[in-house]
Amino acid sequence: MSNSHEHFTGKIIVNASFAAAKEENVDILMKGLKEIQKHALSDKEPGCLTYRTCRSGNNFLVFEEHRKTAPVHALMERNKSEQLMEKAPSLLYFEEF
Repeated sequence: MSNSHEHFTGKIIVNASFAAAKEENVDILMKGLKEIQKHALSDKEPGCLTYRTCRSGNNFLVFEEHRKTAPVHALMERNKSEQLMEKAPSLLYFEEF
């Protein structure tokens, strides 16, 4: 696991986890994540191979898989919802082997 993906040579796996700041923010975050997922899996981001969203209560997990040649965009660059979160997402990068 790493805080950066720059040194990887294979497929990049991104794990983003965060919690909603308030219960009423959960539905808003879910809707925003589904919009991001739709964009990520479209031909607008051909390097994104997988974009999965998961939830347990107010806790969220996003799992992304990218080709090495594709730019990897952090969750917050696509979704300006930081004020809805308890704190900024924890981003971890892994290289597939």
